[in-house]
Order: sequence, then structure tokens, then C-alpha cells
Amino acid sequence: MNGSCVFCKIVSGGKAEKLIYQDDEIVAFNDNNPRTPTHIMIVPKSHYGDFAEMMAKNAEMLTKIGQVVEKLVDQVGIRGPYTWGFHAGGKQSVNHVHASLLAGMKKD
Repeated sequence: MNGSCVFCKIVSGGKAEKLIYQDDEIVAFNDNNPRTPTHIMIVPKSHYGDFAEMMAKNAEMLTKIGQVVEKLVDQVGIRGPYTWGFHAGGKQSVNHVHASLLAGMKKD
């Protein structure tokens, strides 16, 4: 845990956030600044500063996050196209690795 990390605070219960999924290793909640009608953050409970650190320390977390994404698709009833992924290379807004599940995008 990193005391100054907003996601670590959510994981520890120190920052009020309505969790829509939780297991021993991962939490998920709706993004506070959604980019699409459905924008869910999937966050490992362990603090990894970025994707590269997570892969170096716990590569199997990638599979676990993918499995949680599939559970969330069913749980929240996503119909139609969706995408999910990670920001990397300094592009993440919070320095705690996390994936975003996005759905409900409008066609251009």
C-alpha cells in the first residue's frame, strides 16, 4: 500500500467509493470522470506503480484482471461492443496500475 495513492485509499476503505466488484486481489468501481456511459476501473489491491512493474512482479495479475472484466461484462449487463485496457508509459492519471472497461460508445 502507498499512503498517498488514491487507489490504495479506496482499496483500504479510507476513501469512500461504491465497489461494484471485489475479491481477494482486485476491486472495481465506476470511474468518477467517465469517458463513456459505462467506464469501470479495475484495480489490483496490491500497489504497482505501472503496468511494467505489475508484469515484472505479478504477471498472472493480467489474466486475473481479464477474468474480472468478463465477470463485469455479465454483471453490469453490457450488450454490444466494449473495450478494456491499460494506460502505460506515464499516461495513467493515477500511478497505481489499473484497467478501464469502456462500453456504450457512440458511433462517429
